[in-house]
Amino acid sequence: MASRTTPPQSFPSAMESPTKRPLPSDATGGGDFKRAKDSASAEAKLTACCAELRELAKKYASDTSASSGPQVVAALVSISIRLASVSVDAELLRRTGVAKEVNQRWIRTHTNEDVRRASSELVHSWKNVVVRVLSPGPKPSRVGDASSPPAPARGAPAPEAQVPPPKAPPEAPVPAEGAASIGDAAAGSGACAAEDSGKEWADAAKTQDTETTKEKKDKKDRKDKKDKKENKEQKVDMGRLDAAKTQATGTTKEKKDKDKKDKKDKDTGKTKGDALAGAEGSANAELSEFFKELSVFEFKLKARFKGMAYKKVAALLAEVPEKVTSSAQVKDTSGIGPASLKKIEEYLETGKIQKLEKYRRGEFDGAE
Repeated sequence: MASRTTPPQSFPSAMESPTKRPLPSDATGGGDFKRAKDSASAEAKLTACCAELRELAKKYASDTSASSGPQVVAALVSISIRLASVSVDAELLRRTGVAKEVNQRWIRTHTNEDVRRASSELVHSWKNVVVRVLSPGPKPSRVGDASSPPAPARGAPAPEAQVPPPKAPPEAPVPAEGAASIGDAAAGSGACAAEDSGKEWADAAKTQDTETTKEKKDKKDRKDKKDKKENKEQKVDMGRLDAAKTQATGTTKEKKDKDKKDKKDKDTGKTKGDALAGAEGSANAELSEFFKELSVFEFKLKARFKGMAYKKVAALLAEVPEKVTSSAQVKDTSGIGPASLKKIEEYLETGKIQKLEKYRRGEFDGAE
């Protein structure tokens, strides 16, 4: 019986090295390191933007006119563009607090439309990031849906139940500074932090929408209030104008009568002192009236000082209790000068005053 020979087997020599297969990046830790590096870079960018926003807020948040300047607007738009280019997650938003800085009142209500729009778009995009973290998994498909697997035919063996692979725990966040390894943060705490950040951002977005609606309502109320006030002031002004017209019409006649009376009193020189000077019962009534008439003529001739002097003499003579029979009786009386004493002597001798007689005849030139 012939023996069956076995072909010799070949084995790799000791000098021949086995083929080396590259390990997957996740197995070597390369993927985790890259994610940590990207997270640290994103956090650094967010932190830098937050610092810039805080500096701008210190200088311009309380000054609306200054914050509307072209340099401030350009800075805010530039920061918004940089923030929009950073890939973020809920944990990064929570750690850096960038959401609060972008959602500041002076930014979201800025006078520049580009700044307001950039702030609103950032808030809503980050809100969507948070909502995706908080939203539950997809609902199981209903029977008959196009996406559900077909039912097995009658009599066919039931397919084996497919056990879904275990859900991997969420990745732990990587600290921005001093991170030695990826395992420094636990996956469970990262999920809780993401959930808290998601709630915080959902509340912030809701607050922004509420405040925007409230601002619109307040603006409308202020406009309505201003219109009512202007209408009321216009009515009051019209009422005042009508009253002024009525008063002007009613007082025109009174003013004319008063002016006429004042002019008459000025021409005749009648005042309270004149009335006392010319009162009946005075011992020197006629002499006093002569001097008073002289004062009236002097006032008409624009000789104001002479008119005042004669008027005063008339008042003084009316107050003398006894009949003046000589100028010496009133020689020492203050206010009666030499010219007036001469006219008193003339009256006592002739019963007339020559100057007054010329005035009565209309002779005003050279009358002394």
